[in-house]
Amino acid sequence: MFGEFTITILVFGVIADLRASILGSKILRVNVDEHADWQLLQSSQWRGQMEKVLLFAEKSDISLVLENPPHRVNGSLENIKQILDVLPSLKLTFDTGNWMIAGEHPATALHLFAEEIGYLHLKDIRFMGSGGYDHCQPGLGGF
Repeated sequence: MFGEFTITILVFGVIADLRASILGSKILRVNVDEHADWQLLQSSQWRGQMEKVLLFAEKSDISLVLENPPHRVNGSLENIKQILDVLPSLKLTFDTGNWMIAGEHPATALHLFAEEIGYLHLKDIRFMGSGGYDHCQPGLGGF
């Protein structure tokens, strides 16, 4: 069940080495997708694995940032806050459009997470009549 995390740590190490030698990036974004098992994300075993990844990132001079997902459950203010509270060295990729898709107002999220933001992804969302949405430039959607 947790074998994927071992693979993730190994892949993270390779990415970090590539970053250091080629890319020069100081930030690595990770996601919690809409299909993530919320019970798994709350487990001590998951936290332990993520703490290892965060320690590796710190030693590699990389900020690991979690992007708020475009999902009403996993992208809720409450759930993102729970993850950041148990992993204080994890920062937030603040994605304005994803907050809107998750049913949260970006200004509310900004007020709540101002100290945890490690990267800003500024985009807007245009909601379609069919219940779908489209990404668009800031100011051309609902933000």
